[in-house]
Amino acid sequence: MTMTTAHTQDLRLRAEALFTASENLITESTSPEEITQLFHELKVHQIELQMQNEELRRAQADLHYSQARYFDLYDLAPVGYMTLSDKKLIQEVNLTAATMFGIVRSALVKEGISRILPNDNHQLIFYKHLKQCVESSAVQEWEMRLLRADGEQFWAHLQVAPGQNEECWLVINDITDRKNAEEKINQLHLEMEQRVTERTAQLKVAYQEMESFAYSVSHDLRAPLRSIDGFSLALLEDYGDKLDDGGKDYLRRVRCATQKMAQLIDDILKLSRITRCELTLETVNLTKIAEIIADELHSTEPERKVEFVIKKGLKVNGDSRLLKVVLDNLLGNAWKYTSSHAKSRIEFGRSKVDGKTAYFIRDDGAGFDTKYADKLFATFQRLHTEQEFPGTGIGLSLVQHIIHRHGGTVWAEGAVEQGATLWFTVGG
Repeated sequence: MTMTTAHTQDLRLRAEALFTASENLITESTSPEEITQLFHELKVHQIELQMQNEELRRAQADLHYSQARYFDLYDLAPVGYMTLSDKKLIQEVNLTAATMFGIVRSALVKEGISRILPNDNHQLIFYKHLKQCVESSAVQEWEMRLLRADGEQFWAHLQVAPGQNEECWLVINDITDRKNAEEKINQLHLEMEQRVTERTAQLKVAYQEMESFAYSVSHDLRAPLRSIDGFSLALLEDYGDKLDDGGKDYLRRVRCATQKMAQLIDDILKLSRITRCELTLETVNLTKIAEIIADELHSTEPERKVEFVIKKGLKVNGDSRLLKVVLDNLLGNAWKYTSSHAKSRIEFGRSKVDGKTAYFIRDDGAGFDTKYADKLFATFQRLHTEQEFPGTGIGLSLVQHIIHRHGGTVWAEGAVEQGATLWFTVGG
């Protein structure tokens, strides 16, 4: 600290008292040894004073250095600082604040704070927060526009804190860039909402067109197919005796093709409905659904020896109707592709994959070549011939659409004649 005048006077008085005492101590009866001792004490006190003076000089130099650093930090801080009097006058202001307002610092000192407030409404807001700060002795924060010397307004984040002697300290942070960015983001949001609205309208039109197409497929294409199948059957029944075996075989093939075409139409319509229908989310008991499907499969071919192993307590949040379609297809495929084995095992379970819960259906059937795994989920793509395993190639495509609509993923693992495992997740 600075060596004050009072401290200097105190040292002076102590020195004079010590000198007076030393004069009184020397008398005619004082021995030379006592005089020598006295002068020794005085010399020690002198050295002590010199050391104290040196310490004071160093302390003063440190103080000057600290003050210089403080004023540099105060002036060059990235935010503006002001000290306000109880009369709402600016007592002190740092260089950052003066630059922020485009005013020479000396021109701001002793000015009313209203100089940097755009209008009466802003003054009311500022004074309200200032009053709350004084009355509650708590920091107040808010955002508002302030006024530069050239009349331009800018956004600022303000903090006012109680100071000493009824003063308040004001911190000003220019947030114009942030506000401009927020305005741009809000504008982008509005534009995005407009685009979403427009896109939703376009999707509704597309869905309506798809429904019209589905209706056309369902009615306009089925009629000629029924005619072809019906007349082919009539030929076999009414004129079968006039046809040789080759002719009958041709008609049977025609009927088989028309029936398969009808099944393809049904599958296309099913895929269309699944793509368009709304999800109704609820807790779905997958275990129970799988057990019902397993019983139904057993009832269709009771002679088959297939063991179903279904884990208990498998529940997810999803659309029960669509998830039943998933299990119908996956368990149905497992049942179909194990048909060439005398004994089979089909397992439905749950496991952790990369930290996420995944469900699987595993069988020990025909399996598949993994290099063709990417074709499994493509519409109408099949890895087996119709003679080996009948089907239209739409089932796994349906599964993929449904799982994707549930925010999940689906994939397959397997090997030829070593079975297959179909995995799926539900939710992100």
